[in-house]
Amino acid sequence: MSLTDKQIYDLNNMNVAAQNVQLGSLLDDLIESGGGGIDVSNKAEVVERESPLLFPNVGNNKYIYIDTTNNEIYRWDEKDLKYYKDSYNYNNLKEIIGGNANG
Repeated sequence: MSLTDKQIYDLNNMNVAAQNVQLGSLLDDLIESGGGGIDVSNKAEVVERESPLLFPNVGNNKYIYIDTTNNEIYRWDEKDLKYYKDSYNYNNLKEIIGGNANG
């Protein structure tokens, strides 16, 4: 199954919107619950930069880091001492292959 460019564009926008809603809901849940092992006593700070290369060399696990050029979200892991990408920019999606299922 192949999608038209407009269908892919619309799907990308829906996925990005859903991802943003999901992140907001997750942050609200973490703040309300006290973080479930994550210290969110002062709410999570958001650090926006044009590239992950511009993030601090050593991050803060209370912060959420946003790559504004690619619309991707990262978090700092204290144990592994590195950033992990927690999102995907669905605008880069070119094709969805649905397989052979009839349904």
